[in-house]
Amino acid sequence: MTPNRAAAPLLQIWVIAVFLVPSDMVLRPLGGRAHLANLIAMALGAWWLATTLLPRRVRPLSRYGPTNSPGAVHLAVALTWMATLGAWVALARRGGDDLTWNAAERWGMVVLAYSAIALVAVDGLRHIADLHRVAATAVAACAVSSVVAFFQWRTSLDPSEWLRRVPGLTLVGDGTDTVMTRGEVGRVTGTALHPIEFGVAGALMIPVAIHLLVHDQRRHLLRRMVPLLLCALAVPLSVSRSGVVVAFVTVGVMILCLPPIPRLTAMAVAPVASVMVLLAAPGTASTLRTSFLTATEDSSVQARLDDFALVGPMIASQPWWGVGGGTYQPADLFEILDNQYLLGLVELGVAGGVLFAFATLIIPLHLAGVVRRRHHSEVVRSWGGAGLACGLGALVAWATFDAWAFPRFAAVSALLLGLVGAARELSYRWTPLPPPTPDSRASLGALSPTHTTTTQEELSPWTC
Repeated sequence: MTPNRAAAPLLQIWVIAVFLVPSDMVLRPLGGRAHLANLIAMALGAWWLATTLLPRRVRPLSRYGPTNSPGAVHLAVALTWMATLGAWVALARRGGDDLTWNAAERWGMVVLAYSAIALVAVDGLRHIADLHRVAATAVAACAVSSVVAFFQWRTSLDPSEWLRRVPGLTLVGDGTDTVMTRGEVGRVTGTALHPIEFGVAGALMIPVAIHLLVHDQRRHLLRRMVPLLLCALAVPLSVSRSGVVVAFVTVGVMILCLPPIPRLTAMAVAPVASVMVLLAAPGTASTLRTSFLTATEDSSVQARLDDFALVGPMIASQPWWGVGGGTYQPADLFEILDNQYLLGLVELGVAGGVLFAFATLIIPLHLAGVVRRRHHSEVVRSWGGAGLACGLGALVAWATFDAWAFPRFAAVSALLLGLVGAARELSYRWTPLPPPTPDSRASLGALSPTHTTTTQEELSPWTC
């Protein structure tokens, strides 16, 4: 087990690297996926493995004892590796060239980083305050990324150039493709690789920011509201249809999962907040509206529809385990698969693709649903609601672009799986206090004339 006192700060460092250090800065000898966030994640994975394999008597101290028996997050990680290893074995039997194996190794680094973060979060976050601390850091880092994008969109200044000055890392590409166009409006990347990745990641962070807004009472209201609005700002700045659709799903589901009073407040405030966000990025609303109305004539939409006919022969050639995770190399730009479901079937095959989708989509949704349905604490139930919102948003995102080809999407998926899994693990230790009797109230009152009733939240290990 990872020690609870170290897991939260280390995960905070990792999420800062995810959102603030562009992933086109890599450690060249290790390949194109060796960006800073992945390097930190792999180091955390080695730490998790070492502390798990050590004998219990010499493990680092932890407040709550040894690791619980493997749960849903561990199963999700195992199934992800089954899909990856099955595709690797099939690739080895067929024989692949160096280029193909290099791509397979890069995919392995992505899966390794995903597994490490999910496992460190679920086994290392031992307090509800730790979940809030890591989530707040992720939301704040996403907000800063939106500020960088706003400068890219509004001025000629590109702060991401400063963030690329990381000693020891090498730039892949020229680093200048941070502003693209759709219609007459620029669409920016912030610190991400592509506007779609930037917009979808921002949309997935909105439910987490809403959860913190309602339940993280340690911080001032303004410190919770501003990051939420900045995360939402990523959607119009990206001018991405995928980001808009994912944001609509995540916000809608999260509002439905809120308690009655916050739900009514959110329904009243959401239109005003949406107008504020769109006013901060004038021109993007009309461009997005036009892109949706003319979607049937859009070449990118037509290319996505053509993908269904394109992948048939590919799947038929390697039906069970695919061509290998991360190894699909399109012959030209028109053969890029902007659909993670189809890409998974091509790269991992039917068997591997189903395992991978079950591990990264269905299990997180199941976990979130269990937390949402079976717990009586509103704080924990809200984590389940955020997990449901993000999980359904990911289901939609997979259908709109090749999500796992982008490092930030995989990182956010790992973080959300780990946080929801940690909330579920923590709920095992929640022991309801017996209801006070009249005699116990009288005895407590006699002990101290200034005694005030102590709630279960204050007495439990969940106290923030």
